[in-house]
Amino acid sequence: GKHKIFVKPNMSHPEYVPGVVTSPALLREMVGLLRDSAEEVVVGESNGFNYPCQTAFEKTGIETAVKEAGGTAVNLSEDRLIKVKIENGMALKELVLPKTVLEADAVVQWSHKKLVRLRTKQQTHLPTPLPKRGLLQTLCHSKTTVDCDGCASGSGGKRTH
Repeated sequence: GKHKIFVKPNMSHPEYVPGVVTSPALLREMVGLLRDSAEEVVVGESNGFNYPCQTAFEKTGIETAVKEAGGTAVNLSEDRLIKVKIENGMALKELVLPKTVLEADAVVQWSHKKLVRLRTKQQTHLPTPLPKRGLLQTLCHSKTTVDCDGCASGSGGKRTH
C-alpha cells in the first residue's frame, strides 16, 4: 500500500546558508524520489527562536522545492499536539508530538551533517506498528543514506546520482 512520509529538514536559519540549512535542490530530489513510492510526503519544521517557520520556508526556497516535487510544507508550530505515553520510560513517561509526525508511516530526519536517516515507527517506538518489512527496504530495497552532495550510497557501497 501507499505510505505517508514525514521529512524533517534542517532549517536552523531563516535564509538558505549552505552547511546550515538543508539544500532546497537536494530536498526537491528527495521528496520527488519518495513521492515515487509514497502517497503523501510532508516536509515539516517549527518556528525558529526569532523567526516564523513560514518565513524560513519562503526565504530558503524549501517551500517552492517541496511543492515542485509534489510534497506539502507544514509548520509544526501550528499543528495539533498529541500526548504519547512512553512504555517502560524511566525518566520520561510521556512526550508531546505533532499530529503530522505521528500520522506518518516513516520519518526522514536530516541531521546537521546533512545525512538522511529513515526511521520507521518500529524503530522509534511510536504507535501504529508498520509491516515487518521496513519502509526503507520497501522504498529503496537497501539501506540508503543521502549526503549533502546528493549522492545516494546503498549498502553495497555503490554511489548513484
